Amino acid sequence: MKSLRCLPLCLLLPAACGDPAGVWQTADGRYRVVAECGTDDLHHAIAQQPSATSVVALDGDWRRVLRTVDEAARKPTPFTIATGPRPTDDEPICDAVVTPDTGARAALELAVLAARGVDVPRSKVAVGVMVTTPENRAAGGTRRVAPGDAFLAMLRAQHGTLLGPRPDDSRATIGLLAAGDAPQALVAEVRASARTATSFVLLEPHDNEPPTAFRTRLAARGPASVIVVGDPATLKEGDLGELPTIVLDRRLDDARTFCQIACPPSAVGRAIADEVRRLLPEGGALLLCGGADDLREAFATALGLQRTR
Repeated sequence: MKSLRCLPLCLLLPAACGDPAGVWQTADGRYRVVAECGTDDLHHAIAQQPSATSVVALDGDWRRVLRTVDEAARKPTPFTIATGPRPTDDEPICDAVVTPDTGARAALELAVLAARGVDVPRSKVAVGVMVTTPENRAAGGTRRVAPGDAFLAMLRAQHGTLLGPRPDDSRATIGLLAAGDAPQALVAEVRASARTATSFVLLEPHDNEPPTAFRTRLAARGPASVIVVGDPATLKEGDLGELPTIVLDRRLDDARTFCQIACPPSAVGRAIADEVRRLLPEGGALLLCGGADDLREAFATALGLQRTR
């Protein structure tokens, strides 16, 4: 299927392309994309598209999207489905907020198990998403699981004692290494998750410390492993030696020989498509806002959108 990015990034209106049925739609015509825009153009797009019954925003900033939809004050207000961090208990939210699991907790758990000698497969671990709506927020949202979630649950059940509290002098050592274009928010989440840990100690390289020296320092402390946030291809061969390595990166690459954790675009796209169907069971006109190419493709595939010409 061709990527939705073939539509102009700033805004594509049906009138401009001469296709009143929309450029992308499902085979039965129930769902169609009537316009595409960037987040900065969303207010204008809403005003120009009175037929749009839902805003689907994929750029990860649902709070900004919600403000823009509210400020547009269009009646009836379109349903808003957006991605981003989990809402707090007392703030206004969209009709559905889809929050991809960052994998930070899972990476730390796998790193502890690997440091303790558990055979952690060098394969992809795809984790799921949390969907929060006004109806389920009080219950903490709804988890949409991916195959990796079942795998992680099995490991926790089998090796729970290794993940439990340990005396200070017998805790595993986990190294945290930011590689290449590592998202700093993800690095910060790993650090935050480790602050209350009682089964391991988290260490990071000193300023200008080479990876090989960092590896030696970790290994000298006893049971150890490394979490690499970002693309490990930026590291040189041998930088980490034989230390067990867990990769935390949004890209799941078949060519890698590490255990890697991510919430793949396919999981996010399916959850968003499910929410579109839930909120618009009879179908509707969608205004698509922002998002990376792979996520837009995943959403289009999950909803069954096809190019109309």
